[in-house]
Amino acid sequence: MTETARSAAGSILFALLLSPLALAQEPPAGKETSPPPTWPQVLAEIEEYGKRFPDDVVGLRDRYLDARLGFAVGSEAHGVATARIEALDEKVGEAYRAVRPSSGGAAPPDERKKRKLALVIARDLKKRSRFARLRAAEYLARLACDSAAPGLVRQLRREEQERVRKAIVAALVAVGGPKVGEMIELKLRDAKRPARMAGLDVLEALIAPSEEEEDKRASLAVGAFVFDRDPDVVERALTILAKAGGLGVWGLIKATSIADHQLKLRVIRALGDTGEGRAAAALATFLDIGAKERRAEYKEAAVESIEKIGLPAVPWLVRYLEDPNCRQWTKRVLYDITGQSFERADEVLEWWGRHERRKAAK
Repeated sequence: MTETARSAAGSILFALLLSPLALAQEPPAGKETSPPPTWPQVLAEIEEYGKRFPDDVVGLRDRYLDARLGFAVGSEAHGVATARIEALDEKVGEAYRAVRPSSGGAAPPDERKKRKLALVIARDLKKRSRFARLRAAEYLARLACDSAAPGLVRQLRREEQERVRKAIVAALVAVGGPKVGEMIELKLRDAKRPARMAGLDVLEALIAPSEEEEDKRASLAVGAFVFDRDPDVVERALTILAKAGGLGVWGLIKATSIADHQLKLRVIRALGDTGEGRAAAALATFLDIGAKERRAEYKEAAVESIEKIGLPAVPWLVRYLEDPNCRQWTKRVLYDITGQSFERADEVLEWWGRHERRKAAK
């Protein structure tokens, strides 16, 4: 899981966890500031929240835990908050108490324990109460354990509440890993539009410099959404891949097989913008000597994209020099990039080796 993705998950989760206890914004210049609330007022506000939303037992406990952090140990306020937390502990499931214990000195769960806790808490994602689903998602984000991924993706597919959906997105970003990208592609491609868009939110956060397998799987999953029937979903997927730069190459390569003529041209041109040499391997398939009509348009766009990529494309073009259908145009592209005329693959490899040695010597 990358720091970028963790930061994205944290930002989403922080917004969801804002409560009436949050610090007030800075007042406009010239206006008097109100005195901070007294501890009885703080606790009364939490109590009022509990009366308004009696189903949100975990959320109510969280509010008391947050409030107690601001009270001095041994003070009357600390004692009152502790008593209310202890009463709520009788109602809140053991798994939630293990993730956020009442005692600040409790040891965090190890990985094996996290997996068990994640599976238990994930069951609450299916509950009718939106508060139960919301808190389950928030606590699964705290755990950031991949065993929660299946339950989170399944609930994202059917979730109707926007706030809960955002909490699930945050949890999936926190979990991360190639498994999340794979499950989103497999389980959400035919889901309702809000679920597909939410899945793209997760994938966008996961396409960031980290472990290559996570980047690659998320990028491939986004590429699958380029085939969507909804133009808005397609546009969102293409925008994500374009913003991802070199990391978008996997999804764009996948999308080159799309049937829509204009979309295929956009994908071919977008591959040139990645700057990734490996994109040339997909682009070279369009360098057909006998290309006519639309295929000729693809060839022209592919030539432009390969030349835009430049030198990094050279080693990826070698095998197409021996393909009778692509040989002529591959030779032309190699000449335009290197200024050298090649007849055989070994000549290209020899030239590339010298180029790399010169570059390393600088």
